[in-house]
Amino acid sequence: MKAVLLSLRIISIAIKIHLDNSPLTLISAYSSPTSDIHQTLQEIREAKASIKIESIQILADLNDHNILWGCEANDVRGNVILDFVLANEIAILNTPDSPPTFVQKKSK
Repeated sequence: MKAVLLSLRIISIAIKIHLDNSPLTLISAYSSPTSDIHQTLQEIREAKASIKIESIQILADLNDHNILWGCEANDVRGNVILDFVLANEIAILNTPDSPPTFVQKKSK
């Protein structure tokens, strides 16, 4: 297995892993609840656009809410992200019954 750093940005990183004859690119991103979600999505878009035709997985904590990925209601960020997902033909692997990735006493 060989890993290559493709990009390192302020809020995202892209790494290509060579597994036998099949490369896999991982794009990881984080957007705090108070940051501009459009900047994060732009970094993801640019990283995705720079990659040749191969398997890509995007792993992101975007601090948003949308009923499609198990939240009780949508928020503005969730709607923006859903538009991004649809426009870029991205499949979401989270299911509505997936447990939350961050839990605190006041959150649900």
